[in-house]
Amino acid sequence: MSLMYVKTYLRKIMFKVSHKTLIVISGSMWIGIGVFLLQLGLGFLMDAVQSLLLQADEGYPLMSQLSVLGEVKIAALVLVLLSLITGFFKGRMVLKKTVMRNLLRIKNFPDPTSLLNMYSKGNLFLIVGMMGLGVLMRLSGISSDVRAFIDIAVGSALIQGGVYYLRSALPRMEHI
Repeated sequence: MSLMYVKTYLRKIMFKVSHKTLIVISGSMWIGIGVFLLQLGLGFLMDAVQSLLLQADEGYPLMSQLSVLGEVKIAALVLVLLSLITGFFKGRMVLKKTVMRNLLRIKNFPDPTSLLNMYSKGNLFLIVGMMGLGVLMRLSGISSDVRAFIDIAVGSALIQGGVYYLRSALPRMEHI
């Protein structure tokens, strides 16, 4: 059985949904994953803060650098702000372009279209690659504060990208 046959078969039995539904599902997934990464990053940051408050451990490079600002809580707040700003720019500069390309790609399919058309092969490879990087970070023993920074930045960027999806699915409101 060839791969092309399997793909054709899946397209026939897979749900067909409108462009709007496909866009809402995709945006909701981005937001859901973003919220998950955001809370994961905040959890890592809390672990680092707790460890620093209890032991004054030096195994947290970002928190050590930011501790010149004062106490650990201030350093944690600055780390969150820096990661949110980084995520904002990543969402604005990189993910917005990805969303716009994907929206255009989705709108070029017949309406309704298969649920399998949600992401291109390139996007699927990117998703698998990002998941692989997450596993690598876990296995490599990167410090909690660095993981917190990365997870908060990526999570906030994904939330912003998901909002771009959802905003494109909403009807445009006329000014009154």
